[in-house]
Amino acid sequence: MTKLKIKVTKEILRQTCNCGNGNALEGQLNSHCAIAVAIRDVFPEALVEELGIFLNHKEYVAKWHTQNPDKFDIKLPAKASRFILNFDLNDAIERMAMNPIEFEVEIPDWIIETINLEELKPLLENHPTLELV
Repeated sequence: MTKLKIKVTKEILRQTCNCGNGNALEGQLNSHCAIAVAIRDVFPEALVEELGIFLNHKEYVAKWHTQNPDKFDIKLPAKASRFILNFDLNDAIERMAMNPIEFEVEIPDWIIETINLEELKPLLENHPTLELV
């Protein structure tokens, strides 16, 4: 397993403050929420749920249709789940006032095998929201 630190910055909170408020692009909570935007450079098609991350829509649909919604590709820690609940309950102004958050996730080996980690390392060296741990 590889650990990845995810940072939801003030800038990301500002960018995503209207997520789910009727805008066609931002109305897609799963793929345009704060955590999804924070990880977009590494997982561009990710969908984020309260308890975990699906790598793409196909994985998301497959796992919901198999009645196994807790089988996330990447499990989120409780701290991130609480952040998502808070984010979802807040309006745009409250979201911009939220505190930034940092947390670590474990990326399973099968996911690491599908991406070129060596190619990503230079991107992650000075990335504002992602860091290999």
